Amino acid sequence: MNTNCIKGLLKTALFLFVTMWMAVPSVSAVETIYNQEGNLHVVGCEEWISLRSMPSVMEGEVLARIPLGQLVYYIDDFDNPEFAHVSYKGIEGYALRTYLSSRATIYKVARCEEWISLRDKPSVDGETIAQIPLGTYVIFVKTSTDDFWYVNYNGKLGYVLSRYLD
Repeated sequence: MNTNCIKGLLKTALFLFVTMWMAVPSVSAVETIYNQEGNLHVVGCEEWISLRSMPSVMEGEVLARIPLGQLVYYIDDFDNPEFAHVSYKGIEGYALRTYLSSRATIYKVARCEEWISLRDKPSVDGETIAQIPLGTYVIFVKTSTDDFWYVNYNGKLGYVLSRYLD
C-alpha cells in the first residue's frame, strides 16, 4: 500500500471515530426516560386525577382517583384531543391527557451506607414505607420541601431526603 492510501485510511478512521464519539450521549445520574411500554405517568396535578367512565369532566362517574406519579396503561386516544383511554389497576376509563406523560426524570440513590427511607410525609419523623437500596433509581414526581422530594419507587409513592439523590 502506498503512503497516500494509508494516510487516507487513517483520516477516514479518525473522522469516523470522532463522529461516533460525539454521537454517544454522556450519561449522568439524572436522566429523562421515555416509557416505551405503553405506560404513562400522572404529572402536573396537586395530588391525583380522576379516572372517568366517559371522556368528559361533566358527565359520567369517577371510577378511581389516580395519585400523582402513578403509572396508567395507555389503551388508545380514540381521536379525542382532550382525553386518553387508559387502564389503572385493572379499571378502564378516561383521563385528561394534560396530566399524562410518557417522560419521567429519574435519580439514583447515592451518598448513603446501604439504603434510604421512603417516608409517608416530608419529615424524618414520617413513617418508613420502604427502604430504597444504594444505587437504586427512583422516579422524581415533585419537590415537596427544600429537603424532601416526592418520588415513585417501584410503584410506591413517598418522600425521600433529596441530598441522597444524584
